[in-house]
Amino acid sequence: MKEMNTYGHADKTAGLMKRMSIMLCLIVLLTVDVLGGKAVSVNAASKLKIRYCQKTRYYTGTRLSASLDGKGVNMHGTTGLALKNKKGTTIYMLPVADVFKDDCGISYSYKNQKITLKKYDITVRMTLNSKTAYVNGRKTQLEYPPTMIKFYNVNKTKLYVPARFVATTFGYGYSYSKTSSTAAKVKMTTPFYIRYDEKWKLYNRTKANLTFDDTKVPVSNMNCIVMDNAFYVQARAFAKSQIGGTYQYSPSKGTVTVSYGDKTLSMTVGSKTAQLNGKTVTLSRPVRLVLNGKTNVEYVMLPISSVATRLGLNYSYITKTKTCALTRKDGAYFEWTAPESEVDIVETVSDEGEEGVMEVPSSTRTSTGFYVIQAKGERFGKTDVITVDGSFDEDNVAIQDSGSKIIVKILDCENKVRDESITLEHPYLLKSASITQDKDGDTVLEIVKKRADINYTFSTEDGYVCITLTNEVLKNGYKIAVDVGHGAYTAGKRTPKLLESLDFDKDGVIDAKKGTQIREHTANVGVGNYAVAALERCGFDVYKSGFGSEDTPLKTRQANIKNSKSDYSISIHFNAYGSGFNSANGIEVFSHQYASNAKNSHSLAQAILNTTSKGTPQKNRGVNREHTFAMCNASAMNTKGSILLECAFMTNWNEVKNMMASTDYWKETGEEIAKGFCNYLGVEYVEPY
Repeated sequence: MKEMNTYGHADKTAGLMKRMSIMLCLIVLLTVDVLGGKAVSVNAASKLKIRYCQKTRYYTGTRLSASLDGKGVNMHGTTGLALKNKKGTTIYMLPVADVFKDDCGISYSYKNQKITLKKYDITVRMTLNSKTAYVNGRKTQLEYPPTMIKFYNVNKTKLYVPARFVATTFGYGYSYSKTSSTAAKVKMTTPFYIRYDEKWKLYNRTKANLTFDDTKVPVSNMNCIVMDNAFYVQARAFAKSQIGGTYQYSPSKGTVTVSYGDKTLSMTVGSKTAQLNGKTVTLSRPVRLVLNGKTNVEYVMLPISSVATRLGLNYSYITKTKTCALTRKDGAYFEWTAPESEVDIVETVSDEGEEGVMEVPSSTRTSTGFYVIQAKGERFGKTDVITVDGSFDEDNVAIQDSGSKIIVKILDCENKVRDESITLEHPYLLKSASITQDKDGDTVLEIVKKRADINYTFSTEDGYVCITLTNEVLKNGYKIAVDVGHGAYTAGKRTPKLLESLDFDKDGVIDAKKGTQIREHTANVGVGNYAVAALERCGFDVYKSGFGSEDTPLKTRQANIKNSKSDYSISIHFNAYGSGFNSANGIEVFSHQYASNAKNSHSLAQAILNTTSKGTPQKNRGVNREHTFAMCNASAMNTKGSILLECAFMTNWNEVKNMMASTDYWKETGEEIAKGFCNYLGVEYVEPY
């Protein structure tokens, strides 16, 4: 009996322990945090042991999950955190490697407390525990610094960065929402970047569908998009069964051919010139190769209106459905069949959502006379665009520019637009525009600019005129390579230890503390960025060399500049003498010692010295022709002239404090470099806007 009682008691104990284990497992499952993108409940009373800013803490604040395009981001046992800055503002922080590197595909490196993120021609540089960041070389302030955080529960230490700043800087859609009192979710969407003309561009304008005779043509892998204020379509679309044409593309030759019916159009990537059934014609825009950043697939894209017209098709854009519509002409140039009371609008879409359209009632028309049926004003960002549509020959279009006013005449053309004034909400550069009929029977488009110095582009083809007002300077035909010396971590290329703390841009934030050193590369890039901006404003094409943090070898720099086919080059540096602060000072320009390698460098060097020595008072050390520096070797880079500029001495305390560590000096010197090139090449210098 005793054994039976003992056995019975043990059985009951085992049963009780089993039930308690099951209940404990259920409790654990119900209190697991939202980690790794898996949605489970959060225990409001739970504490998370972490360490950052040299302190161990028990975190009880909001825990963040994240998603990209609706898919949860795996943070591998850790969580996003909501940290407060000194102003008391809550900043959402996410692990940079898990979220932005692994899921967003942003290139990421971390070395010597320096963080570098790269994607889509955007480079973000940050420093651990510092609020100062640089986006493509331009300084900005973070709301919370990048921070190393240790999670004791998984024994992992990760680098955390401000989520909104990183996401929006690279163009990602960003939002967040509370999912409970102690949990929130950051939602990001992948931006649509496209790459053409050797540059990545964030595309946030209309992505249109394509139809042929009201039947949808599948182009969802690369919709019709706007470039140069005109819709482009995949060349391959003409071979879709819905259209029934043909398409051929030779990547090696860069040639593309599309055909429809008895018309064959042969084109070349990058060119407006084409062959229509063997006859030379000109398209309104060049054929382009466009890389889709989401799919990493490249497409041959054609200006749809111009190509459709050449192939004998009608083209219109339907705003309501965002559709580029192609239809057969059936032997008529324009065929209107809608009732007279119905209004038919053909328009393009502005990324600003601001446009003024004049419209006319649709009517049955069989006459072959010239006429204008629509005039329209639109704003695209910082450009204003005026277009005229109708039936007329491009040979009958004439333009006259009198500075502040542009007059376009379409000869022997009936104006069917019922309102003379072309209105546009919030025009950027346009003062007024109108379209009238003169006594000679010509349609007259009058455009008045806000300022006489506003530039414009003009394009026309049969039945279409487009005037684009822009602050962009017309290209002057020269290409300049701007090289910045050394790399961010090149040994020895830095000041002696600073005698006091320095604020580069006088914004109240210390950029370099007393006892630290300023790297030469930082100031070289500072001057270089301002020089690039000023040169581009003056109409130069610019190739940038050495702007990254890595120290690019001299032979590689030479080869890159040679491949860029630049006309001239300048390498920007700051000078040094000895290892400590001393009295050596001044500005100096170097050209190559040997004439065969110098080419036109000596006269270019003098022109640059003449302008750069006129700003902040400095000793003028002249043009130095006694060296054979690699970046002065014009022959090796196949330029007409190559020089090296030593802006000031980083071993002179006065020049460090007032020049090397001054964004005002960087800007001044950058502008003076541009002035020097303008003077040397006889190009007009354009003042900053």
